[in-house]
Amino acid sequence: MFNFLKNKYFSITFLSLIVLDAIFFLAHKFTTFNYIAFSLLAICIIYLISYDIKWIIYISFLELFVGSFGRLMSIDLFGFSLSLRIFIFVISFIFGMIYVVKNKKIDFLKSQYKCFYFVYILILIFGIIIALINKAKISNIFFDINNFIFFLILPIYYQIIIKEERILKNLFYIFISATLFLSLKTIIVFYLFSQHFSCLDFTSLYKWIRDSRLGEITKMNEHFYRIFFQSQIYLMIAFIINSVILIFQKLKKKEKIFFYILLIINLSAIIISFSRSFWLGIVSSLLILFIILILKKEKFINIVTNYLKLFGILILSVFFVFILLKIPDTHINFADMLSGRVSESDASSNSRMELLNPMLRDIKKSPILGHGFAHEISYFSKDPRNLNDSNPTGEVTTYSFEWGWLSFWLKIGIFGLLFYIILSLKIIKDSVKLIGSNNVIFIASLLCFISISVVHIFSPYLDHPLGLGFIILIICIIEKYKNDSLSFPRS
Repeated sequence: MFNFLKNKYFSITFLSLIVLDAIFFLAHKFTTFNYIAFSLLAICIIYLISYDIKWIIYISFLELFVGSFGRLMSIDLFGFSLSLRIFIFVISFIFGMIYVVKNKKIDFLKSQYKCFYFVYILILIFGIIIALINKAKISNIFFDINNFIFFLILPIYYQIIIKEERILKNLFYIFISATLFLSLKTIIVFYLFSQHFSCLDFTSLYKWIRDSRLGEITKMNEHFYRIFFQSQIYLMIAFIINSVILIFQKLKKKEKIFFYILLIINLSAIIISFSRSFWLGIVSSLLILFIILILKKEKFINIVTNYLKLFGILILSVFFVFILLKIPDTHINFADMLSGRVSESDASSNSRMELLNPMLRDIKKSPILGHGFAHEISYFSKDPRNLNDSNPTGEVTTYSFEWGWLSFWLKIGIFGLLFYIILSLKIIKDSVKLIGSNNVIFIASLLCFISISVVHIFSPYLDHPLGLGFIILIICIIEKYKNDSLSFPRS
């Protein structure tokens, strides 16, 4: 059974995240404490990984689940800003290579995805060469390609996951715990900012979230704040997985109640994020799920019942957010806010649309080869974050773009775009083949991957560790369990 509260990975993860969040907050405020805490945490990470190689997987993915841009903690090291994510990546790579050498063989060479991996490396090299030919700044190339490099660790993760037993089962409990923590964190931050408690230091809280690049806190009106963390993409994934478990798994009454609570908490946080990309990702996954249920010849009355339950969860989640706004007392019309977000444009979406034409213009200039990494585009934005007294024209010059699929085309050309499309179709095809009669892991994986691909249309994730990490994970799941009939891991 799903005994989350008695599972050590679930409980230790949740308690650890509470302690670590307090440490991260204090480290942001006090420089000396930051260096001491980073050093101690680094020693702890090295010890855990050296003790058991499985900790590479647990620590790396836990940081992705809650870390957004990977700067939960960072130190200045001889002029270089060493972030926690970079440190974990380097240590994981070093210990992972030692582990592979000790095994005296590279299991990934047997994988059906090995060709994609090597082509990916060639595309990165090609993008760098084109960037150098176009005289892009070396520093910009480094920072632009930095996110793509994360995928290069795939063979190491693959080797560990394929070899080690129960590692994915344990990671499942870590994932559920981490997404529950992130959901509650989103809800708490939303509540504190919406209620304006005079006893709290909102400036320090805001600066911590902003400076550590955990996310954005945007004032929508006097009492409503949008709380958006990039790692909330995993809340969307958690919502889909938990929904699939409820629909396909045989659960005891207590288990069902727990999953209903999880769904309400996850969805409430997603609503608070006010990310229409996440909303669209969930809707797309539910549409695909409907098709799967039809193809599996599920009774129509059962399909309707399941979707009515999900609709009920939506209603309860909206009501919960409404209660957060009204206690102790605010006068906001939440229904108008929510409907306005669905139907109207806002600063961020306007900025995205203002970027679209310049991107399409530059794609037309070099549709085959692309412009290489760190290609810059200038455009005029009406976003208040860009249009202000210090920048009266609102001109923005950047090499970091929304419109994720178009960004591939712009930087690495039509062949780079086709590579990502073919890889995506391969993952979808393999997941569909492995669904079998009632294989809920692959149903969930398929729905999650499709939803991330939809989100990537508007908000870039598949060129970032948050999305690349999920691609690595789904490849490992497909390869590890392709010959087995599975259900979600239980205690």
